[in-house]
Amino acid sequence: MNLPDIRKKYFGFVFQAFNLFPSLTAIENVELVLRLKKTPNPLSGRRQPSFSKGRLGRRSVFYPSDLSGGENSGSPFARALAGDPPILLADEPTANLDSKTVWRC
Repeated sequence: MNLPDIRKKYFGFVFQAFNLFPSLTAIENVELVLRLKKTPNPLSGRRQPSFSKGRLGRRSVFYPSDLSGGENSGSPFARALAGDPPILLADEPTANLDSKTVWRC
């Protein structure tokens, strides 16, 4: 197994700058990861728990520019959790959140 395959299979990443694709909706940003990880059915129910944790719900069809900072912070978590990786690496995941939101995470 080569290094990119190991990263796709075992790791989820939350970047401090979010690194969302602006031309994709929040849910499409997550589905892209599922496609890259070659998940059999990217439209399966797997993404729903991730979006519940990210508190996006109905807003998952919005583009990053249409979401608030707090809502945008949920998309990277949902994306990182897509495909159920056993290891999650996060670079200051709560740096851009207010203290009330941090305690809910």
